[in-house]
Amino acid sequence: MTRTIYITCPHCKALIEAETDHGKVIKSFPHDGEADSDKDRFLSEMEKIKKSDQTREERFNQSKKEEEKKKDKLSELFKKETDRVKKEGDIKPELRPFDLD
Repeated sequence: MTRTIYITCPHCKALIEAETDHGKVIKSFPHDGEADSDKDRFLSEMEKIKKSDQTREERFNQSKKEEEKKKDKLSELFKKETDRVKKEGDIKPELRPFDLD
């Protein structure tokens, strides 16, 4: 039984259909665009890395701001409650029945 595989040429980016039994090329499909040079591919990958670094930094800064907002909100609530407790006076815990023994 003959099996066919599809291979992408690393040089011209053409798609090649080949037979596995005999190693013969059955059909070749040319690449639509021009072949990228190694330098162009390297530069494009570097740009992708820089963009991902920027988005990561933006997400980090955004989450940092959100956490600071949460911290400010909680500290404000804590301050309000401590002021309320000072205003009302000392609050003693309720006595439990077994504390009376």
